[in-house]
Amino acid sequence: RTVTGVQTCALPIYSNTITFSGMAPLSLIMFGATSACYGESVLIQAGVRGGKKPYGFNWSEAGGSNDSLYFTPSRSGYVSVVVSDACGVSSVIDSSYVVVLPAPTSNFSFSPGNPVTVESDIQFTDRSSGAQQVLWDFGDGSASTERSPEHAYLSPGTYSVYQYAVS
Repeated sequence: RTVTGVQTCALPIYSNTITFSGMAPLSLIMFGATSACYGESVLIQAGVRGGKKPYGFNWSEAGGSNDSLYFTPSRSGYVSVVVSDACGVSSVIDSSYVVVLPAPTSNFSFSPGNPVTVESDIQFTDRSSGAQQVLWDFGDGSASTERSPEHAYLSPGTYSVYQYAVS
C-alpha cells in the first residue's frame, strides 16, 4: 500500500563546539597533626587541586618533601607551605598551628622513709607535673596505674621503683 499526503517534520538541531583552555584555580588545604608531645614528630600534608601539574612545594620547616612535611617541632607555632604550579604564575599559601605539649616530669616520695618489715604497706605519693596518667613499676614484678598507690614487698631486698609520667 502506498500512503500519500503524509507530511514529515524535523526539529532543527543546533550544535556547537566549546573549547575550554583555562584551568581550575590552584587551591590548597593542609591537614594532619595539630598537636604533639615535646620531642614527638608530626606529619602535615598539603592537598592541592587545580592549576597545572607538577606542583612545587616550599615548606617553612625543614623536612618537607613535595606534599608532606614530617618534622619534630621544638615549640608551638605556625607551619606554612607555598605551592606553585608548573606555569609558575599561580601560587597559594596555607598554614596550620601546631601545639607542642610540655613533657611531663616524674617525681614521687614514699613513706615510711626506711621501711623495716616486709609485708607492711608503703605509701607512694605522686609528685609528677604535667602528667595525665602515671604508671608504676615497683621492681618486684608488680605494677600499678593508681595515682598514689600503696604497695607491700613480700621479701627483704633492695628494689628500684620507677614512675612513668604520661601526658
